[in-house]
Amino acid sequence: MGTISSNTKAEPEVVFGKMTPDKAYSSVPRKIFILRPDHLGDLILFSGALRHIRNQWPEAHITLCVRSYGMKLFAHCPYIDRLQPYEPLIPLGKINWPLCFPGRWTRALFRVMAPAWSYDLAILPLFAPWVNHHRILQWLPVRERIGIRGNTENQTAEDELRYRGSYSRQMDSSKLSWSSPELETNRLFLEFLGIRIIRDELWPEFWTQPYDRETALNLLGTPQGIFRLGIAPGAVSPPGKRLPAKWYLETLHQAGIEGVQIVLFGGKNDDEICAEIESGLKHSGNEYNVVNLAGKTSVLQLVECIRACDIFLCPDAAPLHIATALRKPVVGMVGGGHFGRFYPWGDPKLSRVINKTMECYGCNWECKYESMRCVQEISPADAARELRSLFQKSAGQITTNSK
Repeated sequence: MGTISSNTKAEPEVVFGKMTPDKAYSSVPRKIFILRPDHLGDLILFSGALRHIRNQWPEAHITLCVRSYGMKLFAHCPYIDRLQPYEPLIPLGKINWPLCFPGRWTRALFRVMAPAWSYDLAILPLFAPWVNHHRILQWLPVRERIGIRGNTENQTAEDELRYRGSYSRQMDSSKLSWSSPELETNRLFLEFLGIRIIRDELWPEFWTQPYDRETALNLLGTPQGIFRLGIAPGAVSPPGKRLPAKWYLETLHQAGIEGVQIVLFGGKNDDEICAEIESGLKHSGNEYNVVNLAGKTSVLQLVECIRACDIFLCPDAAPLHIATALRKPVVGMVGGGHFGRFYPWGDPKLSRVINKTMECYGCNWECKYESMRCVQEISPADAARELRSLFQKSAGQITTNSK
């Protein structure tokens, strides 16, 4: 492992969980850049923070940089002024900007050539950032950069130390465990920015439009009085988090649930598994009203479709967070890669978690087995039991067969 350049800027002072008065801003930031280039579920968990950032700096022009799916999620968010796609910035994250030049000449050049790219404050509120995230902020002409240090899940310890010099201030997360809830980390980071709130005030928000609600109801195609069970079997990353179609069919068989509409959700990559579940249900001998919406909804239409469901069944993926945020009764199948960090959260009376506890929990999805046993060995019987329990709380709306 190489050594750290002696020209790296001195490590800034770091305070755990709060910003000291002597580190307050010299002036109110006029332009703020927030970098959140992570998965859709992470963005959902972060969405509740935007209102508080806006309240802290009501006159600032706020740019939120997210991936393309995040652009759709935040398209109508009233707390930001501009959405910046992350994908065009990816090449900049691959450049190892010379450590001996902290970007002074680069920032001066871009301030002259592209004033829109100059910011007073850039924020990277990621508990486990990647090196390319640091490099993008290093390139961006900014007066102050604020981030989080102390985690080396997605970067080497050397890189974590090296890029500290790119920040004006960083919250020290080294005291947080690998399973520290994401909402709590967000709360601590906002406190570090001088925004003091309780965790419940970070409940995720969605900004759907009447068109999204109308489209959702048209896609569901049935009267609102019918009882709906939503199932989203897809899991983008890692692939081992995806349970097979036969697992869902066995769960529904053991749950003995009849007389409901089953709605299948997913992206275009989930066409095959949703079609397999749909076919299995239609040939099961039970009278299921099945609607397959895989690849047919936008992110905001998905939100409204889930809102129209009565119960939800899903692995640890974005639809699970949507259902939880909408306070829907939900059964979530959660593996051990980050157990406790992203899920479970929400109301434990409504959010039921199915998992297989193993000694290797906290592996950051670097599985030592041929298959992800903590996911693939989750019992359909356990999920069926929780589904029956949630359905029984909706007395008179459905019928169940005891197993």
